[in-house]
Amino acid sequence: MLIKTVDSIAKYLSENTLEWNISFKMKKINFKMKKIILPLSLLVFASFNSFAQTISEKQFFLISKITADWCPKCGDYGWSIFKDLEKEYTNKDVLVLAIHKSSSGIKTKSSEKIAETFGGFGQPLFFINDAEKEGVNSDNWKTKLAELKDDVNLLSLGAAPFLGVNSIVQLQANGKYKIIVKAKAFDNINVGEYYAGVYLINDNLIAPQSSQSSMAKHTGVLRENLLGEENTFGVKMLTTPLVKGKEATFEKSDVEIKIGSQSAKDFRIATILWNKRGDKFVFNNAAVVPLQTLLSSDKEIAEESSLMVRYDAGQKIIEVKDSQYPITALTLFNQQGQVVSIKTMANNEFEGKISLTNHIQGMYFLRVGSNDGRIQTKSVLVLE
Repeated sequence: MLIKTVDSIAKYLSENTLEWNISFKMKKINFKMKKIILPLSLLVFASFNSFAQTISEKQFFLISKITADWCPKCGDYGWSIFKDLEKEYTNKDVLVLAIHKSSSGIKTKSSEKIAETFGGFGQPLFFINDAEKEGVNSDNWKTKLAELKDDVNLLSLGAAPFLGVNSIVQLQANGKYKIIVKAKAFDNINVGEYYAGVYLINDNLIAPQSSQSSMAKHTGVLRENLLGEENTFGVKMLTTPLVKGKEATFEKSDVEIKIGSQSAKDFRIATILWNKRGDKFVFNNAAVVPLQTLLSSDKEIAEESSLMVRYDAGQKIIEVKDSQYPITALTLFNQQGQVVSIKTMANNEFEGKISLTNHIQGMYFLRVGSNDGRIQTKSVLVLE
């Protein structure tokens, strides 16, 4: 490993962590859910989920490929490096992003500004957080790829975050969305300003790429900032001094999430926490959620669900029927993610009911467990 790389990592550790322990401090949150299944044509992000209510104490790392669709090297060895890194870090606490710059037809205002902030000359360039892996070329790219992985492994040893971030997205009556961003200090912090951006990540963008084809499949592409392209690095969330446990919340209404003709399966939402240092923004932490687990179309619901949920306003009960799978349990959540009712179906029945007599009006979420291990969720609008 190059000495400059080691120095860059040491610099990152000293500036970005308050304490390093041999043991990796992390709470693992296990939550299985197939899809959010929504009636009444509602497309809603599930605010009761663990990731929506809890700011994870995971420490993410960012690997960035600064790239362009017209760049031959980006579609050659740069393409091979990126695909290998994506495969290596699937379902791990590493966010691998393709950030398009200059005259690339895939760039956005946010991707171009972030690439400019990272610096460096030419493309492809590779960064771990804010440290560039220098000297990558067509002759040594396999060696540099191995070094990149070693660098990430070194950074992750004992990594305990001192800040966390997450976002919740809620449907509004006008069909647009409200984004609620939350940040939290996990330790006392004396220096720094911290900003949060919420970005749409495209994992199936069919577009030209030099050295590939006119119909190349681009993955991990950073698109727009959902908080507004004028705010590349998002909004200020926390300013030091901070005491452990300090939280901050930001809300933005009337947000459009545009996926065009693509499926929700082709996207993720990444909430990134940036540390502002002078006029530069440095990656601090992130939270990443697949859009598919949050957003389902009516077509997807019709094709994949045999479950029917009906609210009887007269009797104030929720009736549940499944034409294919016996029901094992019904769990009702309110909008705050609190469990308000649980019913276990001992005989694995195909029908069940939950009473809402003592509950106030509003939106509820019913989680239905089936005997084949399926977990489906439907939203229920309860009126007086």
